[in-house]
Amino acid sequence: MYSNVKQVRRRGVRKSERDLANEPGVFGEITLFRVGGYPVLQVHAPGGFADGKDLYPCLHEAVCTGMRDCFLVWRGWQREGSQEDKNGPTYLQEWRVEIISMRAPQEAMPFSAATAGGG
Repeated sequence: MYSNVKQVRRRGVRKSERDLANEPGVFGEITLFRVGGYPVLQVHAPGGFADGKDLYPCLHEAVCTGMRDCFLVWRGWQREGSQEDKNGPTYLQEWRVEIISMRAPQEAMPFSAATAGGG
């Protein structure tokens, strides 16, 4: 699903509604998967999954806590800095996810149908 995603917290502290309203967020594809039995939510650039280009650090132990004003609210744990550094600080994070479409807009796709073998 292609969405506009906003981080609701900064270093574990909730942002003000005014700050959230003024934040543009990021446009990307959200993917939910499991690692070691725990759900992980990821947002990456359209077509960027293969390149590992996450737009935000992954949300670990992700739980959808509700739907408000046409967006989903997800909560989980997010590691700051290098994702490989297991000793880095981890903070409670929430994402507001506004679903834009089930498919990326044509201009966001990295390859044309011809280069992807479509014709």
